[in-house]
Amino acid sequence: MQAEAEELELKNLDPALKGSGNELKTTGMEDEEGSDSEQAVVLWVPTGRRLVSGLFGINVVLLGAALVAGNTLNADGLPHNEPEVFLLLLMGLSVVWMMGYLLWTRRRPGAPPHRDHHAGGATVTLVLLLFAGFSLMLCVFLMVYNCMMAKCQSSPKVLLPFFQTPFLILQTYLLWAHSKDCIHKHRVLTRFGLMLTLCTDVLLWLNAVTDDSIHMEIEMERQYNETISSDNAGGDNMTECECGKQPACAALRKGYEVLYPFNMEFSLLASCMLYVMWKNVERHVIGSHSGHAPKITQRIMLHGGILCGLIFGMLVLISGIPVFLVYQLWVGQSKNRQEAFLMFYYFHLCVMPAMTLCSLTGTLVYHWKETKSQNRHQVSKGKHEGGVSKNPTRSLDIVLLLGAGLGQLSLSYFSLVAALAVGVGGIVENLHLSYSLLSLLELVLQNIFIIQGLHSHTHPHTPSHTVKNEAGGERDASKLACEMVKTGDSTERGESTKPCSKPNAHHWSTRLIREICAFLILANIMIITVDMASDGKQWVLLAAGSKGWENYRHQADVCHAYQVVSQNGIPDEQIIVMMYDDIAHHEENPFPGSIINVPKGPDVYDGVPKDYTRKHVSAANFLSVLRGDSRAIRKRGWKKVIKSRANDSIFIYLSDHGGHGVFQFPGSTLYAHDLIDTVKEMSSKGKFSEMVIYMEACHAGSMLDELPNLGNVYAVAASTPDESSYACFFDKKRNAYLADAFTAYWLHHTKRTNLRTNTLEDQFDYIKEKVMDTVMEWEENQTPCHYGNRFMLQLPLSNFLGTSSYELRRIYKSQSRRFKVTDVVESVNVPLLIQENRIKKEGNSRRREALQIQYNELQRKQSTLDMAMQRIAQRCTSDRGSRALSEKHEVTRTYELKVVAEHFRTNLFNWEEDEFVFTRSHLQVLVNLCECCRDVT
Repeated sequence: MQAEAEELELKNLDPALKGSGNELKTTGMEDEEGSDSEQAVVLWVPTGRRLVSGLFGINVVLLGAALVAGNTLNADGLPHNEPEVFLLLLMGLSVVWMMGYLLWTRRRPGAPPHRDHHAGGATVTLVLLLFAGFSLMLCVFLMVYNCMMAKCQSSPKVLLPFFQTPFLILQTYLLWAHSKDCIHKHRVLTRFGLMLTLCTDVLLWLNAVTDDSIHMEIEMERQYNETISSDNAGGDNMTECECGKQPACAALRKGYEVLYPFNMEFSLLASCMLYVMWKNVERHVIGSHSGHAPKITQRIMLHGGILCGLIFGMLVLISGIPVFLVYQLWVGQSKNRQEAFLMFYYFHLCVMPAMTLCSLTGTLVYHWKETKSQNRHQVSKGKHEGGVSKNPTRSLDIVLLLGAGLGQLSLSYFSLVAALAVGVGGIVENLHLSYSLLSLLELVLQNIFIIQGLHSHTHPHTPSHTVKNEAGGERDASKLACEMVKTGDSTERGESTKPCSKPNAHHWSTRLIREICAFLILANIMIITVDMASDGKQWVLLAAGSKGWENYRHQADVCHAYQVVSQNGIPDEQIIVMMYDDIAHHEENPFPGSIINVPKGPDVYDGVPKDYTRKHVSAANFLSVLRGDSRAIRKRGWKKVIKSRANDSIFIYLSDHGGHGVFQFPGSTLYAHDLIDTVKEMSSKGKFSEMVIYMEACHAGSMLDELPNLGNVYAVAASTPDESSYACFFDKKRNAYLADAFTAYWLHHTKRTNLRTNTLEDQFDYIKEKVMDTVMEWEENQTPCHYGNRFMLQLPLSNFLGTSSYELRRIYKSQSRRFKVTDVVESVNVPLLIQENRIKKEGNSRRREALQIQYNELQRKQSTLDMAMQRIAQRCTSDRGSRALSEKHEVTRTYELKVVAEHFRTNLFNWEEDEFVFTRSHLQVLVNLCECCRDVT
C-alpha cells in the first residue's frame, strides 16, 4: 500500500519538477544560495499560482483596515457600522467555505494530501486550542451582554459574537485536523478560501486592537462608577450605555475585559497557521519519513545526553523566579524601589554575559560545521536542497523572528540612547548603561544563532524528485538515516550502524549545540522586560488656593506654571489645574480676559484648562484629586483626577497663603496632617515612583517638614517654618503684585535650562541663592528649604516637568537677559498695600472715604483678634501663657494642631471668611499652645 501511495504521488507531481533533475545536478552552489536568498526576500509577495488569491487578500485587508481606522479616528464612528457589517460578511463567507471544504472537498476522490510535518506542531496546536477556548467563552459573554444591552447597541454589533462563534469553532477544527495538509484538490477555490479566512482573522485582530485601546483610554479618563461598553469597536468612547447595578452585567463586563487579549492572540496565531496552509497548497512532500520528526524530538529529550545546559538553565530559572517576584513586590514600594532596581540589574548582568557567550559559541560551531560540509560535498547539489528556503513554515519562522527581534532591537537602542543621555555617575545610571549595552549585544547574537540554526537544519522530508531523479538520491537518504542513528532511531529499526561512523565524528558539536539550546531556552524565560520608572506617565497638579484681586499673583503663578509644563510636552490629560478663576474677568482688571505673571509679559491665562473652579477649589477636592478618588469628587460634570500607577511621577505645585501647619483654600483649610497622611497612603499603595512638591506660601516649611520619613518624595518650600514668603513685580496699571519671588525664579530656571541635564539639586541651589539675595536687598529674609528624600536630588528635572526644545530655550534666553525680581514685599502686607494704593488712586471723595473705612476696619479686626489670642493664652498657667505668646515653636504635633485650629475656626473666628484678619502671629499662638500644653481644648 505504501508503494502504491508513493507511485500515485509521483504521478501527480508537477512536470516541471520531473524535468528539473539535470538542471539541479549542474547548478553550482552560488546559484542555489542566490535562489534561496531570492525566495526569502519574496516570502510575502504573491507569485505564480498564488498571485490572484494573494492580491485578493491584500485588497480585502486594506479595505477592512481603512474601515476600522476610519471608525476609530472618527469620534462618532461611521454612520452605518460599516466595519462590523464587513466583518460579518467575511465571517459568513469563511464559514460557508470551511463547511464546504470539510464536508465535500476533502472527501473527493484523488491522491491523499501531502503532509508538511513542520506545520502545526503539537505545541502550537495546544496553544491554539487554549486561546480558542478562551475566545469561545468571550463570545458567550458577548452574546449575553449584547442581548441585555440590545436597546443601546446597533444590530451589527449585537450579531457580531453570534457569527464569530461558528467561525471560531470551524476554524479551530480546520487548523487542528488539517494544518499539516498540502492540499491538491480544488486548488484555486482552496487558495481563495484560505486567504479569505486569513484576512478575516487579520481584520478581527485589528478591530480588537483598536477596541482594546479605546477601552484603556476610557478606563483612565472616566469615573469609577461609569461603565465600559462591551462592544466598542465603533470607537464611541463616550457611550451612554451603562450596566446599571445588575451584578450579572458587571460580571460579564469584567469577563470581557479579562478574555479580550486571548481573542487577539488567537487571531494572530490562526493567521500564521492559515498562511502556511495557503503556501502549502499544491506543494509536494514525500511522506515516507512522516513518523520520524516527533520521534527524533523525543529521543533528543530522553537520550540526547543534555546535562550541563539543563542544569545551568534550571539554576537560572530557580534563582530568577524569586528575583522576579521580589522585584515586582518592591518596585511599587518607594522605600524599597532602589533595592529593587539594583537586584534587577545585578541578576541580568550575571545571566546575560553567559547567554551572549553561548550564542556566540553556537554560531561559531554552526559556521565550522557548514565549512566542513561545504568542503566534503563540493560536487553535491548544495546543503540547502529541500531545506528551509522551500519550507514555508521554516521561512515564516525566520520572518516572524526577525519581526519580533526588530521591536526588541528598537527598544534596546532607545534604552541605550536614554542611558547615554542621562549620563553616568550614580550606581543605578552605570548599571542601566551596562544593562542596555549587554542586552543589545545578547539579542543580536542570539538572533544570529537561531537563524543560523534554522538554515543549517536538514529536515528529513526530502522531496521526491531528489530521490528518484538523481543518482545521488539514495546516498543522501542513507546520510539521513545515519543522522537518525544518533538519536537511536536506526538502532530500533535494526539498521546497520557502520555507515554512520563518519557522521558520528561530529557528535561533540551536536551535543554542544543541544546544551546551548537547553540553557538559552530556560534562561530566556527569566530575561523579561520590566517597565522602568521612565516608562511611566508624568502627572502635574497645579493649585491656587486663593481668590480676590489682592491675590492676583497666586492664580498668575499657576497659569504660568501650566504654560511651562504644557510647552514641555506634558499632555493636558495629565495636567490638573485648580484655581478660583475670578481674576481674568475681575472688575478691577484693566485688561479683561488676560493675566500676566511678569511685567510686560505674555498672557498666561489663554488656553489654561478650568478643571476645578469656584467652590470646587477646596482642600477636600485637592486631596481626592491627588489620591485619584473620583467617587469623592462632587458630581458636577466630568472631573479629572490623578490616575497614577507605580511607574508614574507626580509633580505638585501649590500657591496661596499659609501658616504654621496650614495652607489656605477658599472656604477650607489644608492641614499638614492631612497632606502627609495622603502622601503616605499613596506611597504605601504604590501609586507613584517619585513625587515632587513645590509650595509657595508663608511658613511653607511647616507643611513639609514631616516628609523625611517617606520614600521617594521630595519637596521644596518657599520659606522655612517661621518665615514669610514675598510677593514681587508690582503693576501700577493693575494695582496688583504679579508674582511671588520663589515662583518667579523656579519658572525662570525651568524655561531657560536643559531639563534633561539639570537636576532637582541644580534648580534648588539656583532658587535658594536667587531668592535669598533678592529678598536681602530689600532688608528682609526668605530662605527656601527642601525636605524628603535627598537621594532624589540627582534626578533630572525632565522626569517631572517635561522637556523643552532648544529653540524655546534660545528664544526665552534672548528675551530675558535682564531678568530681575523687583518690588519685593512681605505677602501678609500685600492686602494693606493694595488698599492704600486704591485710596491714593481714587478721585471720588466718597469712594475714597469708603475705602479708608475698609482699611481701618481691617486693622481694627486684627487688633481685636490680637487681644482674643492673649486671653486664650492666659487660660493656661501664667508661665505657659507667656510662653505661648512669646516663643516660636515648630509644628511637630500636626494632628493636635488640626483639632485645635478647627475648634477655634468653628467656635471663635472663621478665618476662611476673612483671611486677611487672621495672621501668622495668631496661628503661632495655637501652635505654641499645642507644643506647650496638653489639654488646650
